[in-house]
Amino acid sequence: MRSSRPRVLVTDDDPVSLQVAVDDLEGEFVVHVAESGAAALALLERESFELLLLDLNMPHMDGFHVLERLRRNGATELPVIVLSGDDQSDVSARALQQGAADFVAKPWLQDELLARVRTHIALRRREHELEDMLERLNERTQALEQEMATRKRMQTQLMLAERMSSLGAVAAGVAHEINNPLTYLIGNLGLIRRRLAQAANTGATPDWTALNRCLDLASEGAERVAGIVRDLKTFSRPDSELIEPVDLREVIESVLRITGHELTTRARLELKLDNLPYVRGNSPRLGQVVLNVVTNATHALEGSPAQNATLFISATELRDGRVELMLRDTGPGFNAEALERAFDPFFTTKGDSVGTGLGLSICRDIMEGFGGSIEIGNAPEGGAYVRLFLQSARQPAHGPSTRPPSVFPTTRIRLLIVDDEPIVRQALGAMLEDNHDIVLAESGQAALALFRSGQVFDMVLCDLMMSPITGMELHFVATTEGLCGKAQWLFMTGGATTETARNFAEHHRDVMLEKPLSPRVLLEAIQARLEEAEPL
Repeated sequence: MRSSRPRVLVTDDDPVSLQVAVDDLEGEFVVHVAESGAAALALLERESFELLLLDLNMPHMDGFHVLERLRRNGATELPVIVLSGDDQSDVSARALQQGAADFVAKPWLQDELLARVRTHIALRRREHELEDMLERLNERTQALEQEMATRKRMQTQLMLAERMSSLGAVAAGVAHEINNPLTYLIGNLGLIRRRLAQAANTGATPDWTALNRCLDLASEGAERVAGIVRDLKTFSRPDSELIEPVDLREVIESVLRITGHELTTRARLELKLDNLPYVRGNSPRLGQVVLNVVTNATHALEGSPAQNATLFISATELRDGRVELMLRDTGPGFNAEALERAFDPFFTTKGDSVGTGLGLSICRDIMEGFGGSIEIGNAPEGGAYVRLFLQSARQPAHGPSTRPPSVFPTTRIRLLIVDDEPIVRQALGAMLEDNHDIVLAESGQAALALFRSGQVFDMVLCDLMMSPITGMELHFVATTEGLCGKAQWLFMTGGATTETARNFAEHHRDVMLEKPLSPRVLLEAIQARLEEAEPL
């Protein structure tokens, strides 16, 4: 703590002036003296003072030189009152310009000197107090920023956990939606195998029409499973705060594919979606909101006669540019308490094993984050409704390929396929070998060995998640060391499972292909990449 009596250093080569200053000040201050400029500077290096009284007219080193040395040494916070028998204005102006805080002419009046010393010491102490307050404020601000960041991370984790909880609630229905197409996929493949075996054993010509029909059904089942997996990947994607144009129709249809079995076994669905614009949002989070509301409505309809239970879903663009999504059910509706507290965290009308009570609270936060809103109420004709209001957005420039579906690429290239799954690698090669010259590599190390052996490729089709060298690491080494020449790159992923991979996939969307892949998708992606002017 600072002493209650401030420490003052008086510097003057005149013993009489020095003693007068000491006599005037020592009753109120702790006074130290220096008889030269050099002695004053030496004392200031060893000890701290709250004010310096400095005579200007001293031999060897005058007050102006002391001021200059203080400024060079960075001691600009120390208030300096200069003393001089020369009361010319140019002298005082020069001293003030060189950093002095005040000027007192000799001989001085004790009251004047005391008043000026008290004032400058009080100002200096006030400055120190303000600096201390500012430092504490900065520390508090940093602590608050850290706390806000922690809360933000917790909120993000909570949103993702609630989304996973919602998916868990419909897991049985999702399993049904996957198992059904898998049944006729496996069944038709088995039938094809038996028919071909019978033809081989008997020498008869296979019924190609029937076999093609079986293949079509098997392909349809595989596509349905792939679609459900894509929907699940969208919803289970790690949370992102990215706001971008979102296809609302696709989000709704994706939710309905996931909840299809659970919903259709309990109620009838009436769907009316106008020609909708894109909306401002985030696909996983918006899907979470729609999934939560659809799941709530499905639970509300539980116990109602199936012929009377209906979920109405409609979406339309409003005149003010917003898009309204309305979901209304024919269930019992909200009771008074639910209407009042539905958005309160942890409020739920379901049992502990069914709901967390966070669903609608999180939904409101998500909608407000989009610049939208959510409303609930009871419909006049009965049942509950939820209205979502979203800002419309321009459709993104990057969209599905506009290449006619019947036209396949004709440019034949030398293509390196890198994938550590043998079956996938062989299948990709088989799909593309009629159109391109294929070389297969079972790992990143094998691909690097091919590059270093001098082999040249027009394109590399590489899996993202491989071990021990990932597709990202392979690309980095091959490009930075100049091993792959001018080859273009395409990446495939069945799911980016690390943060690094997710960031890479996010920043390289234009060259990222989602597994499973059909021959048409692969061929068109390869041709589109070849037409790009710049390599990755």
